[in-house]
Amino acid sequence: MQHQREMGFVLLIVLVFFYLISLLSIEIFSAQTLNLRVENDRFQRIKSLHLAKQLLQKIAEKIVKNGVENCKISLIDPEKLMQKNITWWQQNGCPTNSKIKKYYIIEWLMMDSCSYISSINEPLIADFYRLSLYFPTNFSATSHLILQTTIALPTQKNSPCLEDSHEVFPGIQMMREL
Repeated sequence: MQHQREMGFVLLIVLVFFYLISLLSIEIFSAQTLNLRVENDRFQRIKSLHLAKQLLQKIAEKIVKNGVENCKISLIDPEKLMQKNITWWQQNGCPTNSKIKKYYIIEWLMMDSCSYISSINEPLIADFYRLSLYFPTNFSATSHLILQTTIALPTQKNSPCLEDSHEVFPGIQMMREL
């Protein structure tokens, strides 16, 4: 009888030990699953950001080549732009030529009469525009990306320069994510 009681006690200890190991395994598995989801979201975001930058570059090149045709809006604060929903972008922006529509807007920033663009045969001054791209995404952190770039375009306007002049190259000057 004493032997059976000892065997029962050992069995109980073994079962509790297996139970604790099972709980620990489930906890480790849950943590790894969460880590995988987070890393997948991060990878999807990096991938989307890379695609958005490529698209923004193509749109900017098209604008440098063809000039500012349409999609111009009044200057808007970037903080307010971040709060705009897809409907606003559809109504105010120009769609891209892709299956999942992405939208862009162009804002005139300023004309710099002290800048000159000499890559063209005649020196011209620069008009600066801000190009903003709304890029829908499918990862869980956010539903979209908004990228902005500043573009310098040559213009014929003649204004006196009261400071030192400086050279500007046409095209993208900087890029940022809102």
